[in-house]
Amino acid sequence: MHVLVIGSLRASIRELMKLDCRVSWVNFSDNYEGGDGKYDVERFFVLKNKDQQAFNNLVQYINTQEPVDHIVSFHDETQLMTKVAADAAGIECHISEAQVSLSRDKANMRERLTERGIFNHFHQKLTKQQVLDFDFRSVLPVVLKPLDGTGSEDVVMVKEASEVPLLLNKVNQSNFETFLVESLFEGDEYSVETMTVNSEHFLVGITRKYTNADSIEIGHVFPANLTQSQNQQIQEYVFKCLTALEFKSGPGHTEIILTEQGPQIIETHTRTGGDDIPLLVEECTDMNIPKLVAMQAVGLDILEPLQNRKHAEQFACIWFAAPSLEGQLQAAQFPAIEGSILKKYDQYLKAGDRLRKINHSDHRFASVRASGADYDEVVAQARKFVQDITLSITNIN
Repeated sequence: MHVLVIGSLRASIRELMKLDCRVSWVNFSDNYEGGDGKYDVERFFVLKNKDQQAFNNLVQYINTQEPVDHIVSFHDETQLMTKVAADAAGIECHISEAQVSLSRDKANMRERLTERGIFNHFHQKLTKQQVLDFDFRSVLPVVLKPLDGTGSEDVVMVKEASEVPLLLNKVNQSNFETFLVESLFEGDEYSVETMTVNSEHFLVGITRKYTNADSIEIGHVFPANLTQSQNQQIQEYVFKCLTALEFKSGPGHTEIILTEQGPQIIETHTRTGGDDIPLLVEECTDMNIPKLVAMQAVGLDILEPLQNRKHAEQFACIWFAAPSLEGQLQAAQFPAIEGSILKKYDQYLKAGDRLRKINHSDHRFASVRASGADYDEVVAQARKFVQDITLSITNIN
């Protein structure tokens, strides 16, 4: 079976190769990593931009070199253009244009959920100039986010009128041109991993998400430490959202806040969760999400593992380190990994790299993984490890 993969999410690409698929891979320069060219694939291409016609031509060329049985994209950033190219080349593709479009556009997603009676809160799409002219005092508290933003970049929460000037200043400096302003929800944050098969939704698990004051994700714990009633409430709510957004197949990663009035959706994606959430899930349940996604993308049956999901008997956590200063990293000294709870750490920046004050998830410089039977102890040890990292920084701003 010859499979053409578009974009990133390398874990599922590796799973395709384990299925003995012959893989051709088209990636883009903004997602390229140095080791990508070392994958044992049939063909590997890197495009400088996402020009649709150039991309269509490349897909057709690859199809003439070796007929493609399936074209797949595991990341929502490239799924719509993949579907367009697949249709133009007459290649089988399991991507649903409706579910990707509705989930990618934050404003349209809220409109659809409002029509279905699921989302009943203030929300408005604004241009940058409209934001600068908007009377925020009448709708506080609110959160403002770029319509096409990722990684919590340029997200601003405003609870009081005195904070509005800070919002306007951030928007003035932003490179984004269109924003969504909506009611600010109070409560704990969670992400919900799902798989959909023939429009039937399956819960993979619920992860507790921790963020800093700027809404940047700094920690995830799987499974979330919820009551059975809360689990059921979140599952039913997310399934209603996925149905309203026309999810027919594939993974879902839905972010919610559990308020006193119940769950409220923040956003949803037609991909698996990032930040190593699939690894946390597998450590606790043995469920390999990237493998299921790869299997489904090429038409293989995945119902059995979804219907017989193992109950998690421990908690797994990832916690991120973020700099409080800007400057050039000279060295980082990490605490020792001791005991049975702390597992491993990863350093994302090396000596000479630039540290930035965190306003995007890409600015986190390290992480630690931990797991164990006690939720609070797992979180406490991961947090302490990150707090005990010592940095040597020069050229501090």
